[in-house]
Amino acid sequence: MDGLLGLPEREEEFNSWRQVMDSNEKWLSVKEVSGRLGWSVDTIRRLVDRGHMKAIVLPCRSGRRKRVYRSMRICESEIERCIRTLQV
Repeated sequence: MDGLLGLPEREEEFNSWRQVMDSNEKWLSVKEVSGRLGWSVDTIRRLVDRGHMKAIVLPCRSGRRKRVYRSMRICESEIERCIRTLQV
């Protein structure tokens, strides 16, 4: 079950994130993806939110901030897949 603000509560959920991120594939931030594609950061986030592009939202536990920041990582193969899908 997700904890406060949709973040994983259990240690095994964090470990599963680490296994995915430990793959040999390069993971890019939203800013890096937008720079490569020449699209805005908002467009990349919108594609992720609408399900056109898959991303991992890194866990962020900050008890002092009221605003929630989502740090996303997108793998290179997902970027290529999304581009092929959008071009068709």
